[in-house]
Amino acid sequence: MKHRSLRQIACIGLVVAALSCKVHEKTQEGGRATADLASNRSLSPCPQASISRTSWRDARSRDGRLTLRLPRDYSESESSAWDVWFFRDGSVGYRLVPKIQRWEDSLSKNSTAPAKGWCRENVDGRMALIQFTYATPATGPGYYLSELLPLDSGRDLRLTGFMRDTLRAQVLLEIARSVRIATE
Repeated sequence: MKHRSLRQIACIGLVVAALSCKVHEKTQEGGRATADLASNRSLSPCPQASISRTSWRDARSRDGRLTLRLPRDYSESESSAWDVWFFRDGSVGYRLVPKIQRWEDSLSKNSTAPAKGWCRENVDGRMALIQFTYATPATGPGYYLSELLPLDSGRDLRLTGFMRDTLRAQVLLEIARSVRIATE
């Protein structure tokens, strides 16, 4: 029972992170792209992690669209609309979201974005936007990660994660870097 309640708390954390991004998306919808996101390099690369992935295992999404590497002790949720994987002190989830190019362009030009944890990373040959930041007290102590990875002209792949153990928070960045998208 205790394990189930921890999973529910982790799922709630992922939903809160996703909804906060979704609310911002809704305010930015409409209009056409203002610039090519890939050509704007105002965001810095993400921090380097010193995490060994040698014992990690590959995990594949239920729809077969992505593969990622996770700590060996992971488990998968079967009751979520998201694909969600749990591991010691953390979790990650994935789903497809509509591309909001205008929002992505404005974020990449926002001078305060790096202070809010936003960075850019080349993941599987695609430029991903990643936010990696310490959680606010209202969402509980720990680190959150949100990654937007371009999939096609109309959709992005969104990976969100939470790590309660702040000493192992960089595990989230390594998971984000490990994403591989299946070619159709």
